Amino acid sequence: MMQLKHLFDDKDLARDILSRWEHDPPGEHFLEWFRISANAVYRFAAGGRPHFLRFAPEEETSADKILAELELIGYLRSRGYPANRPVPSTKAREMEVIDRPSGRYFAVVFEGVAGEPLDPVHMNDADFLGWGRALGGLHRLSRDFKPAAAQSSPSIRTWKS
Repeated sequence: MMQLKHLFDDKDLARDILSRWEHDPPGEHFLEWFRISANAVYRFAAGGRPHFLRFAPEEETSADKILAELELIGYLRSRGYPANRPVPSTKAREMEVIDRPSGRYFAVVFEGVAGEPLDPVHMNDADFLGWGRALGGLHRLSRDFKPAAAQSSPSIRTWKS
C-alpha cells in the first residue's frame, strides 16, 4: 500500500540513483519534471533524448515484481508493440537495487517513446479510436504472455550509499 511518507520530491535521492545511468550533464531543468505516487518518476535527457528514471522503495514493491514488468516489456517489444525500452545502467543491468539510510530502492530507466501526450479532454474521435486500438493490441499480446518464474537475480548488485 502506498505510504504518504514517500510522496515527496527528493532530488538528492533521484540524483544519487540516476548516477548509475548515463545521462546528459545537468542543465537548468534537470529533473524538474517529476511525478510521485507508489513510484517516483523523473524526466531527464540522455543523448539529447528524453528518458525516465523510475524508482520505488522496497516498502512499495519488490525486485521480483519489477523484473516481471521488465520481462513483460521485453515480450511486448519482441512482438512489435511500441513499449518504452529499458535502458541498462552503467553496470549493464536493467534494474538496480540501491541501499540508503532511508531504505532500499529499486530503480529502472526507460527511453521516452515517440509521439505526443494525449489529453482526454481535448481528444477527438480519431484519437480515441487509435488509443483503443493500442490498448486492444496490448491486451491481446499480454493475454498470451507466460512469465518465467521471477527470481531475484544474482547479477543484481546492491549499491550502498
